[in-house]
Amino acid sequence: MEFSRWRLPETLIHVGPPIGVEKQHQKRFLEKYDKESTYVRDGRWVAKIKRAHTQAEGAVKKAVTKGDGFGKAFRKMDDVRVLWGQDIFDEGIGGWIDFLNEYIE
Repeated sequence: MEFSRWRLPETLIHVGPPIGVEKQHQKRFLEKYDKESTYVRDGRWVAKIKRAHTQAEGAVKKAVTKGDGFGKAFRKMDDVRVLWGQDIFDEGIGGWIDFLNEYIE
């Protein structure tokens, strides 16, 4: 996988409903997000939310472990590991090349 950013800010901004919409939509947004982290910006409710993962490695490991966004064959695999940085080379380049050869064939 390739990422344009490997680290993200601690919080993200979630834009909610405009302040002019029906009160029920605004109320639901405010109930869902902590009132201390909500405010109005450019006529819309906004919530500042703490991210579950700020580094790509943690997000990828969680997605792979859960099988989110992957096909059925991937989810059935027993031994799925995420190798990161130096870990890829520590596994042994020969094993990596063998894996790529099997995948390509």
